[in-house]
Amino acid sequence: MKHALPHACTSACIFLIASAATPVFGNDTESSIWAELLLGRSSVGWISLFSGASGDVDPTVPTIETVINADETIEFAGRAYLNGEWLPTATTTASSPHIVALRDGDPVPDIKAFQTNQIAGYLEPYLDSGDTANIGPRDLLYLVELTTTDPDSGDYNLQDLVFLVTFEQVPVDAESDDYEFDFDDEFDYDDDDDD
Repeated sequence: MKHALPHACTSACIFLIASAATPVFGNDTESSIWAELLLGRSSVGWISLFSGASGDVDPTVPTIETVINADETIEFAGRAYLNGEWLPTATTTASSPHIVALRDGDPVPDIKAFQTNQIAGYLEPYLDSGDTANIGPRDLLYLVELTTTDPDSGDYNLQDLVFLVTFEQVPVDAESDDYEFDFDDEFDYDDDDDD
């Protein structure tokens, strides 16, 4: 999983692009599905950024904008509420098929939904014509699956929560243009595995 680890103060802006939390049909009954997105900071702990359904999302407004301290790790988690219970939580704290992070130029995951062009319209502005991530050089695009634990399931599409994390350098002094660090040299994406 790709984690963001700035080496100096960094501004992080998180945009929730979509929540595919919509009514789900099963056993001839309709039940609501509710999604939640959480941010974990090594200095603070977990906080809820969003809890709701697809109609509650406005991708043009940041869900949160915050300053991340030097060498502070940030993590994300998502979960869904369905049929009166919370489903298992998907998190970036460990490698999981439920959350995939893409950097600029990364190809979309090799799963049935993307192979058969079942890409939700809300995801298309962040992909180029070759189905690779088309985002900023220091951004991460997270794709989250919440409703199934089986990557071979037809329901597995990694589009239940989609959010973009953008990073910007922070001036040493708000009154000046002097920056504390060279962003390209002092910011790492930590790869625990090949996700």
